[in-house]
Amino acid sequence: MVTYTAFEITTSDKLDPNELFIHHLLPTLFTGNRRKRFSLHSSNKNEAANLASQIFSFLVGNGWAETIAKYKSHPSDTVKPPHEATVGDLIRVAEKYATVRERTFQTYIKSLRKIVADIMEVPDEKKHQSGNCTGNKEWKESIDATPLSAITPLKVQGWKQTYIKQSGKDASAKRKATVTTNSLIRNAKGFFSKKLLPFLHEELVLPTPLPFEGVRSEKAGSVRYHSKIDAVKLMGQADKELKDKHPQAYTVFLLAFVCGLRVSEIDHLLWESVDLDQGLLHVRSTKYHTLKSEDSEGILDLSDEMCKHLQNRVRKAADDFVIMVDKSAQNASLSKYRCQKHCDVLIKWLRNKGVKAQKPIHTLRKEIGSLVAAEQGIFAASRYLRHSNIQITAAVYLDKKNKVVPSIGIRVCA
Repeated sequence: MVTYTAFEITTSDKLDPNELFIHHLLPTLFTGNRRKRFSLHSSNKNEAANLASQIFSFLVGNGWAETIAKYKSHPSDTVKPPHEATVGDLIRVAEKYATVRERTFQTYIKSLRKIVADIMEVPDEKKHQSGNCTGNKEWKESIDATPLSAITPLKVQGWKQTYIKQSGKDASAKRKATVTTNSLIRNAKGFFSKKLLPFLHEELVLPTPLPFEGVRSEKAGSVRYHSKIDAVKLMGQADKELKDKHPQAYTVFLLAFVCGLRVSEIDHLLWESVDLDQGLLHVRSTKYHTLKSEDSEGILDLSDEMCKHLQNRVRKAADDFVIMVDKSAQNASLSKYRCQKHCDVLIKWLRNKGVKAQKPIHTLRKEIGSLVAAEQGIFAASRYLRHSNIQITAAVYLDKKNKVVPSIGIRVCA
């Protein structure tokens, strides 16, 4: 790591601030008849440049004697070298200035720690037991103590390639590993976004280059959704098996499958967002939950059947939320949903019905998007799913539902 420790100011008519700004980062500057070495005490190029400019301006206005008295370090005034930023420092400072949702920021943390743990080969005995990549307290402390300078782009690139290669030769497993590494890197890069970086530089000495600088995502192949669901059959099974026995899980099922809501949106859906008189469902941020993005806001039309079901549910409502939960679940941690218990019931039921995807409830959202696209077109599906742009809909959520056979008068001879 380069540390810009000093520069030299000389008395010369040819010296100007611009030259000084450019050249003060060099170990020495040989111009003029008099020169002095001033410590800049920083490994941050911008910080070093700012201090150098201040010293030069002060010298021009006050002369050598006062400048030396003000800025020249004495043996008794030794300055400690700047603290090298660690993973924990990055998390602490970024948390102060980040404007993303808290759940999103926690995803950033988990992703960064996962990558650092793999690169530094930090074992975690409780990692698999907890089912959470943050692991136990000791593991997190070990990760957070890692200097950021130890996580270089070269090491990140090597980690990515190793992770993908370990998936084997199976195309499906390789694609899954590629998607995973892309997601982890994308989330970890959130710490170094254009919005956050200026604030980080104010409080931290960051390495050059930054840990993920120049690291690109790998092509994961097609991420198109391929339907394996008989929607009518699944709806009938849910009516018979969930509606009476697990009414809350059934409501989660309907909101995901019929309305295409995300689990986080279902979890915090309020009755005030449901207009049964007009047959409308308003998806919007509330004091309990911030949507994924502004584009996630929208108004959905409710069918008569859906209105009837919700009308029956609202009569039994115990609080403001559409999905009722026990009091113990009201203050669920960020790693879990309020309605986690009902989601677990639904996930188990869906898996028994052959929905083997990693996120079965989200698969219901994909399925309704595919159905809307087949019946009413891609633009309608994009609006229904409330995507930020139609490219997302076209790339991920569409599937061939209707049989397309061009008729061009082919004659087949027996």
